Amino acid sequence: MCRNITFICGLCGIALLMTACPMDYDVILRMENRSNHNLYMCPLGTDTLFYKRYVDFYVIPRKDTVRLSLGGRGNFEAKYREWKADTLSFMFLDNDTLVKYGWDYMRRNYRVLVRYDLSLDDINFLRETLTYPPTPAMQDMKMYPPYSTHFFE
Repeated sequence: MCRNITFICGLCGIALLMTACPMDYDVILRMENRSNHNLYMCPLGTDTLFYKRYVDFYVIPRKDTVRLSLGGRGNFEAKYREWKADTLSFMFLDNDTLVKYGWDYMRRNYRVLVRYDLSLDDINFLRETLTYPPTPAMQDMKMYPPYSTHFFE
């Protein structure tokens, strides 16, 4: 009897916590690598010209999908407000090129596979998943180099 009461009280407490306060969660971005090469992805925010000397890189193994927390709590709408931007940039780099030449060379020579400049609507349309190489669904989105110049594997 005492065990049943404890169990019921525990369930009520969990239910109360779940309904009494809004659920905060990390802003998660999925990155899908459909290429035959390991990639690095770097969230640039609004820095499309590589002003930062040091940036965060996230490895995406070939033919794999990785989930990345962009930090903070909330959703992408909150992330765009936090960065005070209507467009956020994300770049993909070739692992071998970065290892061979280093970040300074990549930065000076703008050696990116692709840089996506995405609005909140773009992120929502893509269901919070960035894919390399770009998919046909992304052909009208802002990217450098443009969609039409990508050689698909």
